[in-house]
Order: sequence, then C-alpha cells, then structure tokens
Amino acid sequence: MRKINWLIGMLLLISTLLQGRHIIGGEITYECLGEVNGQRRYKFVMRIYRDCACRNCAELDSQAPISIYRCGVKQQCSGFSQNNTFLDFNVRLQTVKQVDPPDFPCLQLPPNICVEEGFL
Repeated sequence: MRKINWLIGMLLLISTLLQGRHIIGGEITYECLGEVNGQRRYKFVMRIYRDCACRNCAELDSQAPISIYRCGVKQQCSGFSQNNTFLDFNVRLQTVKQVDPPDFPCLQLPPNICVEEGFL
C-alpha cells in the first residue's frame, strides 16, 4: 500500500496541465444550387476558428479531407462505415483572416481573444 501511495504522490507531483487552445470552433454549411444535367449540385463552406494569439500552436492545415456519404431507399442511413463513402476529396484553405469571435451558444471564450477564421 505504501508503494501505491508513493507512486500516486509522485505522479501528482510531476503531472502537467494540458490545454487545447488553438482551435476554438468551426462550422460546415451547404446550399443546394439546383440540378445540372439531372444531378443535384451543392456548395459546401467550411470555416475553422483558431486563437491567433496562441504561441507555439499549430497553424491551420493547408487542406481538409472531406467525405460524402449517400443513403436513401436502398441504403440504411445509420451506422455508416468507411465502406459507405460516395465521394472523397480534399479542400484547400482559401483565406485566413482575423475576425470578431463567433457567437455560438455553447462556446465560452475568454475576454479579448484574437480569432482567425480559415475559409475552405
């Protein structure tokens, strides 16, 4: 029992605080543009928000992998796996700019935060 208490005490002494501070949120939206040659066309927009005042944090990735899944009458829409992919592609980062903090209901940001928006 003494060894276990000693081990727990040592782990508590050498532990460090871990924080994930660089990505603060994001959103993906889509819009149906109508049909072209019998195929529906969509416009997808992906925005990633990061803390631009974070030192030694990762930059936004230059591209994001996107997968689209198809389901409907002939295929169940629940329990997707990697085998159900309809289309895979990479989207390149278009712009990065400083913006006002996003106003999401569940997002709790500290005051005076610097926010960058990556637009894909």
